Amino acid sequence: MSKHACGWFEEHGGLTRANGDRFRNMVLSRGNTEDLAKMYANWRGHAPNIDAMKKDRGLEPEPNTH
Repeated sequence: MSKHACGWFEEHGGLTRANGDRFRNMVLSRGNTEDLAKMYANWRGHAPNIDAMKKDRGLEPEPNTH
């Protein structure tokens, strides 16, 4: 999931203050108070998948159907 999360930052301009604040507010500050998968999906915009991991390992990700 960490590669998937890094992808969000890359897609949204990198490690900016605004992006860090959004991640902190939507994920980190909530700790274990909500369902983690739902919290992550709300921040990322969709459920996690393995495409980023496959890309990192030199494999072609499946076509995005989101």
